[in-house]
Amino acid sequence: MQLGLLYQLLCKHKTVATLEPIRGVSLLTCINEGGTTLRRPFEDVVFVLSEGGRIVLYMIGGSPCSGKSTIASLLARQYQLLHIKLDDLVDEMMSQASADSQPICLLRQDRNPEQIWMRNPKEMADEEWRFYEEIFPYVKSYLIKNQDRPLLVEGAGLLPHLVKELEWPAPSYLCLTPTADFQKKHYRQREWVPYVLEGTTNPEQAFENWMQRDILFAQMVRKEAVRLGYPSLMTDGSQSEKQTAEEIARIFKLLNRNNIILKEKTHD
Repeated sequence: MQLGLLYQLLCKHKTVATLEPIRGVSLLTCINEGGTTLRRPFEDVVFVLSEGGRIVLYMIGGSPCSGKSTIASLLARQYQLLHIKLDDLVDEMMSQASADSQPICLLRQDRNPEQIWMRNPKEMADEEWRFYEEIFPYVKSYLIKNQDRPLLVEGAGLLPHLVKELEWPAPSYLCLTPTADFQKKHYRQREWVPYVLEGTTNPEQAFENWMQRDILFAQMVRKEAVRLGYPSLMTDGSQSEKQTAEEIARIFKLLNRNNIILKEKTHD
């Protein structure tokens, strides 16, 4: 169902679309039409209009250590958006997926550091990809429940082909990945990294496996973003985070959003 048709249906019948997660089904929409509840799979659901007749949703995907969180925070403050870090929601979504018997999430529940990090990096990258596919129905659910808020969502879990399912305009999604050298340099500067690798028989090899996993993941997500026509940037340290944020703001056309907000305040 297209957005316009759904919106006309809701207006015509003065109905409200509500969403609820149901065990065994990622998400259903329940539309109360004339006293009858109609249930449809998520694939038939689109976002209801918000904020002046349009949804405000921007997404920064990519791979770890590319500056997504810092840049999203800068943009959110500048353009009055709510910054959502998928990393902050992953544990909860993983628990939901495990309860729904999703295989990768179940596998990850009881692994020790040795089992996590002392593996083939290609196997690790492929599993990471499938993990994000498993939890994306819960990401969808979160986005729909919060669709009345102006969101800037960032995280490696926003894989291009999953974002494509939302049928959202390409300029509202961007893929941000680091170069291999930038990634390794900045990971080594993070104080919490040694604690993540505690319990491995060879922490240095475990770290190298981790880095190679993320390098492969970055290559995978960049390739897919290009194939699907999404803009993609690489972080190499040659420009400041502020400069990168300004470039992304131009791609997202966020200056237009500031003008809209200014006009709305003027008319209040």
